[in-house]
Amino acid sequence: MTTINDLAPRRYFEAVRHDLIEIVEGVGLRILEIGCGTGATGAALLESGIASEVVGIEFEPTSAAAARKVLTEVHEVDLEEFDPATLGTFDVVLIGDVLEHLIDPWHVVKNLSGVLRRSGQFIVSIPNARCYAFWVPIVLRGRFDYAESGILDRTHVRWFTRSTAIELLADAGLEVTVEGTRLVAEGRGPLARLVARSLGPFGVVQYLVSGRCKS
Repeated sequence: MTTINDLAPRRYFEAVRHDLIEIVEGVGLRILEIGCGTGATGAALLESGIASEVVGIEFEPTSAAAARKVLTEVHEVDLEEFDPATLGTFDVVLIGDVLEHLIDPWHVVKNLSGVLRRSGQFIVSIPNARCYAFWVPIVLRGRFDYAESGILDRTHVRWFTRSTAIELLADAGLEVTVEGTRLVAEGRGPLARLVARSLGPFGVVQYLVSGRCKS
């Protein structure tokens, strides 16, 4: 069976998500990482002391096997059919670029919010469908061409903007804040970054969104 891992660059599954780690508040936390890949981000959380436990969920067998070597435990399951309540409760639920690959992310977020402790964080990174790279080819060339990675990744089945990403978490009963953005000019020079910032939401490739249980 072909999996997402067969279709996407290996960096998706092996890179440390420093941008997500920077948002996590506290030390000695019990963290649930959704789409943990080979476990690089979870291992960094454990090594830094931010996490005392990292439980990973990973659908792809090869990545799950690698993650088991570095994380507290890893469950190789289909997230849309799995009941996370069986894992107990967590200080942080971490979801890096996974929800856009799911058929029903609204159901999944609702389920996962149920395992979040009262003081915990629900952290998501999600692509921005309002980015100019998404709609300019449609408007100017009448084309919607999938790519191997990025906002037009051919494994994406759902699309979100800033407001609908916030609604996704809010509908699960979470108080939501937008913690950060990644611009289309990341890694380029200061002029390119300035132009990207001037585009506002059209220059944003990805949003980092955080939610907490309502008091």
